[in-house]
Amino acid sequence: MGNDTVCYGDSTFLYPSNIMGDLTWSTSSMEDTILIVPQSDSLVWLSMDTIGCIAYDSLVLVSLLSPVVTITASDTVCSGDTVVLNAEGADYYLWESGDNASEVEFVAYSDSTIIVQGFDAYCSGYDSISLIVKPQPDIAISGDTIICEGSSTTITLSGADQYIWCNGATDNTIGFISGSDTTCEVMGILNGCSSTLDVNIHTLTVPDAQIIGPDTICSNLPTEYSAAGTGSFYWSTGSLDDTILFVAVHDTVLYLTETNGYCENTDSLFITVNSSPAVSVTADTSVCEGESVLLVASGADGYAWSNMSSDDSILVYPVEDTVFYVIAEQNDCYTEDSVVIVVNPLPQYSILQDTFACSGDSAELWASGGDDYLWGNGYTDSVLTIYPVADSYYYVTISSGNCSVTDSVFLSVEEIPVVSISGPDSVCYGEYATLEVSGGFSYNWSNGSIDSINTALIYSDTTFYVTVSNDFCSIIEQQSLTHIPLPVASISGNTQICMNDTLQLIASGNYDSINWVTYSTLDTLALVPAGDLDIQYILYSGQCTITDSVNVLVHPLPQSEMYGDTLICEGTDAVIGVLGSGDYLWSTGSSLSEIMVTPSISTDYYVTVSNAYQCTSLDSIFVEVQAMINAEIIGDSAICYGDTAVLQALPSGNYEWSNGSTDQQVQISPDQSVDMQVIITYQACSDTTVFPVQVFNEPIIGISGDTVLCAGDFLQLTVNNADSYLWSDGSTDQLYLNGLPQDGYYSVTVEAGLCSSSDSVFVVVNDLPTAVINAQDTICNGQNLEMGIVFTGQSPFSYTIRAQNEGVYNQYVSWNDTLIQISPTDLEVYVVENLVDANQCALSVAD
Repeated sequence: MGNDTVCYGDSTFLYPSNIMGDLTWSTSSMEDTILIVPQSDSLVWLSMDTIGCIAYDSLVLVSLLSPVVTITASDTVCSGDTVVLNAEGADYYLWESGDNASEVEFVAYSDSTIIVQGFDAYCSGYDSISLIVKPQPDIAISGDTIICEGSSTTITLSGADQYIWCNGATDNTIGFISGSDTTCEVMGILNGCSSTLDVNIHTLTVPDAQIIGPDTICSNLPTEYSAAGTGSFYWSTGSLDDTILFVAVHDTVLYLTETNGYCENTDSLFITVNSSPAVSVTADTSVCEGESVLLVASGADGYAWSNMSSDDSILVYPVEDTVFYVIAEQNDCYTEDSVVIVVNPLPQYSILQDTFACSGDSAELWASGGDDYLWGNGYTDSVLTIYPVADSYYYVTISSGNCSVTDSVFLSVEEIPVVSISGPDSVCYGEYATLEVSGGFSYNWSNGSIDSINTALIYSDTTFYVTVSNDFCSIIEQQSLTHIPLPVASISGNTQICMNDTLQLIASGNYDSINWVTYSTLDTLALVPAGDLDIQYILYSGQCTITDSVNVLVHPLPQSEMYGDTLICEGTDAVIGVLGSGDYLWSTGSSLSEIMVTPSISTDYYVTVSNAYQCTSLDSIFVEVQAMINAEIIGDSAICYGDTAVLQALPSGNYEWSNGSTDQQVQISPDQSVDMQVIITYQACSDTTVFPVQVFNEPIIGISGDTVLCAGDFLQLTVNNADSYLWSDGSTDQLYLNGLPQDGYYSVTVEAGLCSSSDSVFVVVNDLPTAVINAQDTICNGQNLEMGIVFTGQSPFSYTIRAQNEGVYNQYVSWNDTLIQISPTDLEVYVVENLVDANQCALSVAD
């Protein structure tokens, strides 16, 4: 049947070895296996009924006490300490660390619970201990742990309540004086726990700052100074380099600070500054080629010239622009100066001349290459004009800058020829005149002729000159001719006219008579030309005549074409214009080719077009003004969802609806409220109007309630909120009630606002189920009885059979009928109760 020994508080399973019938345990359980938790020694029995025959068995359970295990140890330790745990009360032990000894060690770092299990021969027990771990003090140091030689530091501790220094001091603050590196261990104590910390004091050597460089320098002369050492440097000049170039103008002190990151030292040097000599060189800095120059230096004790001379003055002969240097010395300080000697070249001159001159004629000598000139006769221009009568030399001095040169030329003098001219002394204007010259060998007239006979056209009083030459010399003679004026006329009148205009030309002036060829001999000529003309006329005056012509241009009239809006709506603008080039003047006063007008009535507009020749033409355009229209929409302004609204636009015209229709009447079925717009156009006028159509949703009925009922149930239906309700039986309430419902449709119509909707549900009323028991009502004691039950209703069925003396006999789920076995031992009444069919129709007592 199972173990007969169990530890106190433990459980054990009991079961028979061979099951041959129905079981009954002393615990009233009828299961094959039971679980027992004995609190003391207990007797457990079992009966087994095998077809009326009953057998018994029993078992005594012995409940053993578990060992009482205890752990002894200090329950409060410092973090990192080792705790000795000692277990007692059992034969052997198992710690959660896996150790089996009664005594174990545990290193604690945080609060912990330690469990041990103790065992004897049969049972086990547990004990645990909770360790509270106190933190060790976390000692913190504040203060300089690195100091320089000759200084001290104060170290302050925090993080503990008590302190013990290596020298026995107990304050949290201690001082150290520089020396060798020192390490001092300090212990901190907090809440009984302690920790140690080494305080290391490091002493650094102070750097030996030293300036290397001269203590005497020259003014304004850069001098190098260096820093001796391996640290970082800072000069009083602001430089951080090891070496600097220092410039001073008077005695001063130079400072150097050296640091190794913690310690620093400063050195200084007094510097005596000697003035540098103020040397100057005087000389004539601009000389002519081939001249010498004296250079004189002053302002110092000694000198060194670039030509190696050490005198204070030197004489030089430069052949080109040259820089001469001198180094001056005074008090061991040196200064350099220089002077530039510019060597100016002599003038590069030339003298041009006539190779000979004729007696009594002028001759010219030309000098060039200089800035100034001085001839032997005192004349100072570059060109000298002379009238020689005999061969002679002529001298000139040519200067450029400060340099000059003198030279001379020789001029030879020849005799000139004797000349005479013959010919007329007057001719008519525009006629030829012939002149003839004699004497000499060659001729050159002022009009270009080179013959002795010269023929030329005369247009004005003219003087002719002729140059007559022999082998060497020439002479100019002249002959004057007086011209007889030709008749002159001034033609007045407009020679550029417009087509169809009258041309009038008037002649006036110095003439005797006029002949308008093919037209008239009067001074005034008038005609209407059909096109451009070239009119010729002849003027007469004494023996002279002249023929001329007048060119007359006949300009075409400007061509124009009108365009624009000839039909507009009242109150709108019309754009009208004229095609064609030129200037414009409208009857409105505008001068544009295209204008915008806003007439209130139909109007003619005129425009005068002028071309570049001031020829004009007149044109017009008629603008008709149409009365405005007033757009209007009539029709359904509110409909129910799914209905159709009929809208009509007024007045007549062309239509453009917002839904794309172009008909006068539209039908719409919108899903939601909408603004319908129409644009009505009639000829030049249009207008727009908007008509709102409001769409109301049909009410949502939403019939709710049970539609499958059992006979005798109450029918209750309800719908959503609306304005009114009408059920199929005439009821007008939102909640529909019917105490005698029947199978069929139940419908309702609801209204909300302008709209209504209907809905219906089908209600099913099921009959209640029945049950009839068929069985013998008398049997012998100990006999079995077969009971039959017949049902009506929707299968399957659930029910309960109650035996009034024995309580509930059993509960079934069956189809249309069933058979059950019963074994009553005395008078008994059986009742079918709680009968429920598949439609959930129920009958509390059926049979």
